[in-house]
Amino acid sequence: MIPYVLVPPSPWSPRKRKPSRSPSPADSSRASSLTLSPKKRTRVSGDVDVATSRLSKISFETAHASGSRQFSPTISDIIFDEDEETSGQTSRETILSDYREIDSSGTSTSDVVFEYDEDAEYVPEHQLSNKLGETPGQGIPIRRLLDFALFKCDGHLLINPLQLLDSDLAGMYGATGVVKSVSAEDSDDESVDSDEGGDDGHRVRLLEIIEFDVHHFANGEVDENIYVKTAKAWYILDTASSIYKAFWTPFCLLHGFAHRVMTQAFDNPRVTYPEFLESLGSDESESAFKSDEVVAYVMQAVEDVVSQYAPIARVPFIRSLIDQPAPVLPPLEQRSKRAHRKAVEEDATTYLTPMVDRIVTKYLISPVAVLGAELDRIDEKLATELEEVLVHHEDPKSMHWGSKLNDLYYSSIVMDNATYRIGDVVAVAPGADSNAEREESEQAAATFCVNAYANRAWFIQIKYFFEEKGQKMFHGQWFTHGSRTLLQEVTHSQELFVLPECDNISVATIYQKCQVRFLTPDEVEEPDSCDAQARNYFYRLAYDDKSHDFTDLPCDGECRRLAALFTEHRYCTCCARKAEEELSHTVQVIGDKAHGYGLTQHNVEYHEGDFVYVRPAVAAKKELVLFIAQITKVKQREKALCVRYYERYIDDERRLCRTNRRNDVSVGDLDGVCFVRHLDPDDSAEQDQIEPWIGAHSDHFYTNERKTVNGLDTVTKEDFDWCSKCFDQHCEELENHYRFVLRKGKVSVCEVFAGAGGLCQGLHQSGFFATKWAIEKWSAAAETLRANHPEMKVLAVDINELFRYAVARQDGENPPPLKDANGKVYPDDWIPNPGDFDILCGGPPCQSFSGANSNKTEDDPRSALPFAMLSVAEHYQPQYFVLENVLGLLQHSMRHPANDGHRVEKAMLKLICRGLIALGYQAKPRIMQAGQYGAPQDRQRIIFWGAKRDLKMPESPIPTHACKSARKYKLFLKSDFLPPTRRGRAEGDDHIFAPHAGVTVQDAIGDLPAFDWINPHKIKEETDADVAEVQARRAQGIQQFDPSEVPVGFRNPVRYATEPTTRYQKAMRRRNLKVVANHFTDQQSLFSAELSTQIPLEPLANHKLLPPKFFKGTKLTAQGPDCFGRIDANGRFKTAMTTVAPRSRGSYVLHPTQKRAISVVEAKRGQGFPDDYILMSDEKKESARVKQFYKQIGNAVPVPLAAALGRSLEASIIYTWKQLPREASPALE
Repeated sequence: MIPYVLVPPSPWSPRKRKPSRSPSPADSSRASSLTLSPKKRTRVSGDVDVATSRLSKISFETAHASGSRQFSPTISDIIFDEDEETSGQTSRETILSDYREIDSSGTSTSDVVFEYDEDAEYVPEHQLSNKLGETPGQGIPIRRLLDFALFKCDGHLLINPLQLLDSDLAGMYGATGVVKSVSAEDSDDESVDSDEGGDDGHRVRLLEIIEFDVHHFANGEVDENIYVKTAKAWYILDTASSIYKAFWTPFCLLHGFAHRVMTQAFDNPRVTYPEFLESLGSDESESAFKSDEVVAYVMQAVEDVVSQYAPIARVPFIRSLIDQPAPVLPPLEQRSKRAHRKAVEEDATTYLTPMVDRIVTKYLISPVAVLGAELDRIDEKLATELEEVLVHHEDPKSMHWGSKLNDLYYSSIVMDNATYRIGDVVAVAPGADSNAEREESEQAAATFCVNAYANRAWFIQIKYFFEEKGQKMFHGQWFTHGSRTLLQEVTHSQELFVLPECDNISVATIYQKCQVRFLTPDEVEEPDSCDAQARNYFYRLAYDDKSHDFTDLPCDGECRRLAALFTEHRYCTCCARKAEEELSHTVQVIGDKAHGYGLTQHNVEYHEGDFVYVRPAVAAKKELVLFIAQITKVKQREKALCVRYYERYIDDERRLCRTNRRNDVSVGDLDGVCFVRHLDPDDSAEQDQIEPWIGAHSDHFYTNERKTVNGLDTVTKEDFDWCSKCFDQHCEELENHYRFVLRKGKVSVCEVFAGAGGLCQGLHQSGFFATKWAIEKWSAAAETLRANHPEMKVLAVDINELFRYAVARQDGENPPPLKDANGKVYPDDWIPNPGDFDILCGGPPCQSFSGANSNKTEDDPRSALPFAMLSVAEHYQPQYFVLENVLGLLQHSMRHPANDGHRVEKAMLKLICRGLIALGYQAKPRIMQAGQYGAPQDRQRIIFWGAKRDLKMPESPIPTHACKSARKYKLFLKSDFLPPTRRGRAEGDDHIFAPHAGVTVQDAIGDLPAFDWINPHKIKEETDADVAEVQARRAQGIQQFDPSEVPVGFRNPVRYATEPTTRYQKAMRRRNLKVVANHFTDQQSLFSAELSTQIPLEPLANHKLLPPKFFKGTKLTAQGPDCFGRIDANGRFKTAMTTVAPRSRGSYVLHPTQKRAISVVEAKRGQGFPDDYILMSDEKKESARVKQFYKQIGNAVPVPLAAALGRSLEASIIYTWKQLPREASPALE
């Protein structure tokens, strides 16, 4: 066996640039925190300066016709739209004609001084946050700047925009204009229109610029927006003022060409240079693109993107640009300071020896470089030692046996006067590996490990010795160094993990005995010295290299059980566990003639009378429901089963009807057992038993009827039979739940980053858990929690403030009282103490990881919040830990603190697991799909499970609903993945069949009253057919509401349209509600309302199906990202968004059959919140309140997913409780 190891990340993965160190004044807490902003360009070619200077001489008239939003001219305005000529608009021919007549002298545009309008009302920048209604504590906001001008702070001389790319900005340049708000989530959205919102904005006198950003690259896309940053916010430069257009439009021409180049390269990796020129559409555009000024700028922009994402250089068109010589342009009169500053920075590099580098780099901000090759010399010396030992050990006279275990096995051997015994951990020389991926990984592993010994040797624990064909051998279980696990470079340099693999090894390969110590659960790891020559190690957990779990070693009782079952493997627990696993995969006959036979596979027993799930005989990747059948006979000789099928009722999928259809099936056709009771829904004595029975477990059904040739007939209790042994055993397991709660009380939970309460709402469904504390900084979400959970202590404070207060109090200090943002003081008895709760759970804010955020930054403070949650775990020491987040977290990388700034790929995945292990937890990352647990949406999430050592690690919840599974997440090897949860028990069995049908949008919201937005018909005139359609829809009961009002829809609670038709609807209408609240949307602009109502009532229809006239004067195109998307009634909601805006990029929020976006209550149902769940807001304006409602819902953990997590936690806690007193988990023997 060769230890399973991991290779370093692909060199072709996209990387982000080093963040700029912009000044952040002390008077702004928001500015001093990390931001939502994109990375900044740090340099630009001097040739580009010349290009800009020459282009700035172009003279322009008005930009766009009045009445529509005025974007600064970009290449999409100048080149793409052939039919967009409007009155007063600058023609493409005029621009290109002026372009060809540019003066090449290199001098700048004539000096123009900006003068303020003294009659205008100006707002100081520090007041904008309140006036724009921005939520505090969400990092630096992103805003939009209209009617702007850029100038020198000293003298207000208007500047060429590219001076911002080639200068030290602080204190030199400023901006003025009208500021409007823009959602951080949608700041990259190209589809914001002029009619949206009624905010006229706020004019500011001076915004002092500290950074400038163009061509921001992230997630394979280049952002077309242009940004400036101040100490308070980021601003998207929107519309230039009339006085500044002559400066701004030439720059936009350069910028637009560069954006089109890179967008086409990403959209079509095979595009060639001639194909790109042809796409420009005219000779004038082609001539402009080939000009020296444009080529110089585009080449520099492409170079920047290639430095971040090398694969784009393979695009033929990009290769053509890179390979051509750069244009030579006249120099500017004033040279850039950038080159000088760059040279100074290079001279300021600190040079360190490898040892000092490992010690101090983590504390340094300035750049460092490592001189010397200390590690290489150590590796070479160790390699020589290993070769010498192997040559020496080929002489059998240097070895002789010690004591015997029996006639076949020995307990020790003496070699070179050293005695090796059972239980010793030894280092062996590596051998060849037939697995090419692992071989490559092994060769690259030293990249992640500073310990030279671990890089050169492998570790194995001796189980016993034997002789084979005259050769002295030993059998051992493998260890692997942490750098060869998921942890890679973040591991403790002296930590080993036990692998579930063992081998027979020649004694001659032993290099030497190692000092390897078992770390007990009560011990804390020593600080990592990162000693390259250390030869003493410790271990505490096992590592599964397929599932990437870090779990406890088997306890004494487990080892004794395995040794008793597999006596031939009594000396090796690893062999015994493999034998047991292999046996479980085979079909075994159980029972006897007297008591009845049964069959078992995958540790599931099947007896006559059992109800079972039967797989459909189709492709395993289809979202199909498992059949339900009852075993009528066990054929033990054939190892087959006779079954009779049951069918589900259409209006109640948990009610079954017996059929006359029978079949013979193999055990491999089955997918586990379910439990069916005889209950009559028409019997008043049994009616009240149905819901408690169904709600107790996802595998519960009921029946009382059968199919006959004449229709349905009643099945009496006497005619109903089942396997009483299995049924009673299952009921006993359910009873343990109630016994535990009765004796121990509900398990206490503390939820951090609680939001509106999706996680606790799901956990509470079983009645097993009680969330006693909830920490949520956002006051509106905290009020929502209090309204729905009055028994809960809700602390509306920052988690870091709570943590500092708790630590200070424990240290005997007298800290100031803990207060929320409104000054409310929390008494000490509201603050938890260590040991007060058993489970810590939470979903840290995901914006810094989310794919919906194209403005992610390396230094966003929200990226550190998972570590704050780990700190809370260290302080409070809960038994279990659950962290939920978006899959984007897995992609998050960081810079290695002590390896030349090398990026740690998948850093959050590694560091969260590493943190859990260091704190004494077992760790298991899993990907889950909310739709597989009964949520009517496609929402993939990463879950980090943590359980204290000696406790049973929760199993990942088995999917219960037929839905496409979460994708496998590729790690570091070609064939290595972080696995999603699945029902299949055999390796490679990834079927997505399930007991219950996936919940569709129609299943979720089909009983709600219908309404439409009224089409304002500002773009397309109303026709007689339009009038007739509206009348027909009114006749169908579909009410019509003005979308400009707020809220739009039923302001007051309204009666449901129908009785519940699905179990999901019934669950949402708990307590037999008769009316529903929050059935309204936010107000819409006329443009947004008209396009939304014009989208065809077809599944997944979007704006691309509309005629071109709807795009005129906007940035909407048929080639751009989808927006105005309509949901499929028979599908699922897309991932819940915090902003329900039809025009948002990638948005699919339009109702399947009604002409509007989904309402607040429909969004609630999409997340699993019941209809009577109260939403609170701290906003006064009605529109802002509606937006807050959507945001709270979108930020929440889906309730059905949370309920599934709770079921797994409950099973683990019950298991541990039943095992009391717990066995110790000692070192391997």
